[in-house]
Amino acid sequence: MSEANNERTNVIRLLQSGQLENIELGLTLAESLLIDIEEFKNDIELLFEWLAPERRFMPPRDFSFTEKLHKVTTATEVYLDKSNLTFIPVQIKYMTKLETLKIFNNHITALPIEITLLKNLIELYLDNNELTTFPPEICKMTQLIDISLSYNQIDSLPIEISNLANLRRLHLESNKLTSWPSQINNLIQLQGLNLAANRLRLIPPEIGELIQLQHLSLDNNRLKSIPLEIGNCMQLEYLSLSSNRISGIPSTIGNLTNLDSLNLSRNPLKSLPTEIGNLKNLSALQIEETKLQQLPETIGSLLELQDLGIQLAQLKTLPPEIGNLVNLKRLDLNYNVLQELPGEISSLKNLELLSLLDNPITDSEKEKINSWLPGCDIRFD
Repeated sequence: MSEANNERTNVIRLLQSGQLENIELGLTLAESLLIDIEEFKNDIELLFEWLAPERRFMPPRDFSFTEKLHKVTTATEVYLDKSNLTFIPVQIKYMTKLETLKIFNNHITALPIEITLLKNLIELYLDNNELTTFPPEICKMTQLIDISLSYNQIDSLPIEISNLANLRRLHLESNKLTSWPSQINNLIQLQGLNLAANRLRLIPPEIGELIQLQHLSLDNNRLKSIPLEIGNCMQLEYLSLSSNRISGIPSTIGNLTNLDSLNLSRNPLKSLPTEIGNLKNLSALQIEETKLQQLPETIGSLLELQDLGIQLAQLKTLPPEIGNLVNLKRLDLNYNVLQELPGEISSLKNLELLSLLDNPITDSEKEKINSWLPGCDIRFD
């Protein structure tokens, strides 16, 4: 790639904040230009002639879409935030080069059928609008890779979503889904799935068919259990199940050896399976606000662990194997019932923060812990 191409800005900002009076456009640093937007308000197409091949269209809030959108034919990305839009005009069909459409914090309730003519569109973000159903038009856009419809009021998904064979990421956080959409199980190329903050009560065994899944967020639902088949999702790197009603974790979680982050906080867990020790790549483990009274000895096998949060549980002791976690940087044990720590904790030479607020630890024990970890920030109260 040439130096000139490296230095292209490829981005314009058209009064998005309502305060800017001009924008800076550049081909190279040496050829940078300061353009007065007022000169181009009546001819958006001319403005785009100044831009580099990757074009982002961020119009002013008073931009007249129905009158001028047909002129903006070269944009590859459109970003509209808090523009008070209630609909997407049919003129969007003229933006045939569009690859990314982001319409956040508006009042969109439906999509025009013309949006299906955007054959180059691969990313569609409609977060924080007023959608009550999953727009059926989306199901005809089989080239889509990313879909985000979070913070709407969608309560179900159409069968036709199975047509999206190229879909890699689907975000439906903070909607009104009450049951697991079985159609999702057919999206076998899916790598990221966010269904947090819905009303889900059950994860079906078919989740095990999503073998390409790398990121799964199911926080803030009403889940009571996790199926054994979760262990088939062996590409998972991020799994978050916080704020549910889960009382036990299946042993098959030990199959998820690519996991980097696991969040099980705010669940009525009483124990962890010994197989959790198989998660050799885990760097962050959050098990806060549970009913855990002890940790399995296999916790000491998590040699890559850097962040361990177990506050607001019911821990009475820590296993000596905790001393094996030589890469641990943060250990949060606030609000438990620990009276002492094992001497092996002195091996945690990389520990930067040890938090022990509101535990019944005696003064003599505190002195001992301080002597074990002289370079660590230790907090007792």
